[in-house]
Amino acid sequence: MTATHREIESKFDVAEDLELSDLAGVARVSKLVGPVEQRLDAEYYDTADYRLAAAGIGLRRRTGGDDPGWHLKITESLGERIEVRRPLGRSNRVPKALRDLVTVHVRDAELEPVARLHTQRRLHQLVDDSGAVIAEVADDDVRADNGDGDQQCWREVEVELVDNDDRDLLAALGGVLIDAGASPSPHRSKLERAIGDIDQHAAVGADPDLESGAAGRVVAAYLNGQVAALVDVDPETRGRRSTEVPVLELEDRAVDEVVEECGLADSRFAPQHQRAAGTRSDVGQNLVQDLALGNPTTQPRAPTTPIVRAIGA
Repeated sequence: MTATHREIESKFDVAEDLELSDLAGVARVSKLVGPVEQRLDAEYYDTADYRLAAAGIGLRRRTGGDDPGWHLKITESLGERIEVRRPLGRSNRVPKALRDLVTVHVRDAELEPVARLHTQRRLHQLVDDSGAVIAEVADDDVRADNGDGDQQCWREVEVELVDNDDRDLLAALGGVLIDAGASPSPHRSKLERAIGDIDQHAAVGADPDLESGAAGRVVAAYLNGQVAALVDVDPETRGRRSTEVPVLELEDRAVDEVVEECGLADSRFAPQHQRAAGTRSDVGQNLVQDLALGNPTTQPRAPTTPIVRAIGA
């Protein structure tokens, strides 16, 4: 069975000797429960060139704690992620249900272990006057091995809301931690810290070869935006949500019309064409077959834009 959970959290780097402040009385927290000691062992999967990490996605198989299993974490915004869960099972093979959700990013590339993380966690629950758990504070000692023989160790604290989206509460708890000496983490996840900086090709827009032509930059940016919409919709079509198919077709036709109307049979725009042609799904795979690449006069160069990198076109 697949389950979905929305995480709203803040992460902090803390010194080894930092003592956490008593958070009782902060905002609507009436008391702390715990800590409960947990040992978590996680193996993270990605392509050899870290396409998932570059897209802000983490995929792991974890044992220990309250929720052992396969976890797919998709970043939506700063401090907010969607987590899709599958049972642990006996196999180390990525479950098909999760593989389908990331196919638009990895295409035919193999998903393989890229890092192992071992976490000793001290979990505190924050309770309000009614006795409901409204947040959890995880105090983690982490040891990471990214496969190159080097190990990293650090301590971090995560504050996560439980069954609510009270960001004022999250901010208040974070403020107390900062006053005690913690600092907001620059990393979105433990994996990101373990594997180091990943080139996310953050400049969505013009192809470097088009810098000399303003019109070319506009067209390239528009095509990037349309293909980004295809990438966003692709997992939904794989989930058989038929309402998404018209959206997929609309975005596909938008790319096709720009290619056709502007006469872009030009190798400078080949990456955008390739990205659209590569973004196929089980439901909408025939919707992009009419994208003609034309007859480029020069060999298209390696794709560099974010969605090109993501889908491996």
